Amino acid sequence: MYESPIDAMSHGSIRNAETGDKEAWKQQNRLSLAGTSGIALPQYLEKRPCVEELVFHLDNDEPGREASESLMKKYVDKGYSAWSELSTGKDWNDDLTVMIRRIRNEKARSREHSYCLSL
Repeated sequence: MYESPIDAMSHGSIRNAETGDKEAWKQQNRLSLAGTSGIALPQYLEKRPCVEELVFHLDNDEPGREASESLMKKYVDKGYSAWSELSTGKDWNDDLTVMIRRIRNEKARSREHSYCLSL
């Protein structure tokens, strides 16, 4: 569960990059809660009775962490296995942005090194 669609997509992109598999994002279902209320979750679960585990990927800020704790407790009490996975930065899109910058910098350094070796 994510606070926004961009965070859900960013998390999928991070998984693809970490695994080297362009389709790794398909191994998990992702739901944007459109905030921290969790209002979308009951209908999602009603349509998917086979779901047993919930992972909350809400923002790594006070409201996100508090909502994750509250939602985890609520759904553990309903019999689900639930836990939280926090981003390193404020949210998953921030983490993806940092990852992209790092990869671009590494490629630039590699090109500079190759150029110096060819001189």
